[in-house]
Amino acid sequence: MQLVVLLTNKFRNKFGVNNVTEPAIDQIIRQEISQLLADGQTYESNLNKLDKKLEVVIREARGKDNKGGAGGREHPYRSSQQSHHSSI
Repeated sequence: MQLVVLLTNKFRNKFGVNNVTEPAIDQIIRQEISQLLADGQTYESNLNKLDKKLEVVIREARGKDNKGGAGGREHPYRSSQQSHHSSI
């Protein structure tokens, strides 16, 4: 159980996942960790593979959220930066 908590927090921190604002991504992380530990193959190489897999899955999940959830709009800070720079 401690290993699950440790790995979950490690990946949340690495990928900047807030379990309150991104519950679907947090669920993906927890599912992947549980699956890895259930297989009984908790080797460093498998943890590295999980890291790479989560990087791709989280990027894809965030891409879907940005396109669907925000009506295709960009992040407000980035948008304000771009409009600010274009007026200079």
